[in-house]
Amino acid sequence: MSLVGSVSMLTSTYTFRRLFQETNVMNAAGLILPATALTKGCYSGMFSKTTINAAPELPATELAEECYFYMFEYCSNLKTAPELPASAISETMCYAGMFSYCSSLNYIKCLGTYIRNSDCLGVWISGVSLTGIFVKDQSMTTWPSNFIPSG
Repeated sequence: MSLVGSVSMLTSTYTFRRLFQETNVMNAAGLILPATALTKGCYSGMFSKTTINAAPELPATELAEECYFYMFEYCSNLKTAPELPASAISETMCYAGMFSYCSSLNYIKCLGTYIRNSDCLGVWISGVSLTGIFVKDQSMTTWPSNFIPSG
């Protein structure tokens, strides 16, 4: 199921903001979010406080301010994060709070090779599982340690 057909770019800000927030959505693995270029706040809070245990793919490589802002906040059943393929993590608050308090989350693959500053990732993994796997792009020789769960 696709929310936007086959478009590669969203054109409106806050397009799907809080769309499923506080609902009983459990599995969104089959949901297609095909846009590779995002707009401000387009997916912010989309699955916040749901029972989701499988996330949709997130193919976007051109991020925008607040695009994934608190997208999966308090999704305590989510164990695996969708792959994050964007190489430039440079827009203000683009991943901020994205996985905050996803207490079962124990696998994240983020392929960012350029991180502009800390506000891009602010509290993105606060409250996740203290053990698990974090995968980064091979070319990244360092990753800001305060943005990787300890353990």
